[in-house]
Amino acid sequence: MGYLAPEYVYSGVPTEKTDVYSFGVVLLEVATGRKPVDDDGIVIVDWVWDMWKKGKLIGAADCKLMGRFSGVEIERMLTVGLSCVHPNCEKRPTVKEAARMIRGEVPLPVLPVKKPRVRIESCFASRFMKKY
Repeated sequence: MGYLAPEYVYSGVPTEKTDVYSFGVVLLEVATGRKPVDDDGIVIVDWVWDMWKKGKLIGAADCKLMGRFSGVEIERMLTVGLSCVHPNCEKRPTVKEAARMIRGEVPLPVLPVKKPRVRIESCFASRFMKKY
């Protein structure tokens, strides 16, 4: 369940942006060492957004790494992961853009201070307009 984009759960219609969401969850998993949904029901996406909101994103890094990582690189990975799981699918990068961000080839996105509300209508409206 933790890999499914909100708009996919709502509609059952997969898109490139629902794939980006899943990719973002994988990035967050790798960086944090946590499951998409842990045994206590905590969703990794919400947990990392909460760490971002508190200004403690580096604290989301996998504790099993015992600090043996580049702070800049782990923050980059977490930031890219958050951009990929943005609740508004139109604000998500493509996987290609996300990969370029991870490699440091392009600037990181500016994320909102806290997790935005899910906006399912905009995802379907833009998809509908492109189709017709």
